[in-house]
Amino acid sequence: MDNDVFVVSALRTAFGKFCGTLRETPTYELGAFVIEEALQKAGVSKEQVDEVFMGCAIHAENEDFVSPIVVNDSRGFFTSRVFTTFLEEGCKLLKEGIDPILIDALARQAGMPVGPLAIHDEVSQELTRKLGETNQELDEARGENYCRLSATTDEIARCLIEEFGRRGRVYGGGYYEYPADGKKFIWGEGILSACGKACKNLW
Repeated sequence: MDNDVFVVSALRTAFGKFCGTLRETPTYELGAFVIEEALQKAGVSKEQVDEVFMGCAIHAENEDFVSPIVVNDSRGFFTSRVFTTFLEEGCKLLKEGIDPILIDALARQAGMPVGPLAIHDEVSQELTRKLGETNQELDEARGENYCRLSATTDEIARCLIEEFGRRGRVYGGGYYEYPADGKKFIWGEGILSACGKACKNLW
């Protein structure tokens, strides 16, 4: 595929306001409508489009505008392209032997509200396992390879669950311990060594 970029037309979504007439219209529908109109206006068929990126030309720091984000018409939308990637990068660093405390600290230093390992605990390794199984079934049925986007995350989640019973915060803990009367802290003497014993193929 060529790397050349061409601007063939420009349109905007309808303006909305908080609790306005568009309140029950999903942002992806607004985005999809504009994309279809832009393609029709430009005389470009859908079959010629591989990926779609959509956002705001002018960013507004208030709730008066609906800002649709459509990223590749595929499984997961925002979650697969941004959130899953965030978790996967954190798990890859863990796989490489980086201190888990440092991984989360550097993510916060870079401007993220929470680190990838901490947020993985929040959504839970158990949910990651179930999503991985679902994606595997869909991949086999559709002849796709979507699981590659979160291969390391899935592997480490299975390791934590199957070898150590660490399923996430709601289940008592994952990468972190969550004492009722204190601040969370990294589980055990070192999650790298503990997890590494069970997942030698990762290290």
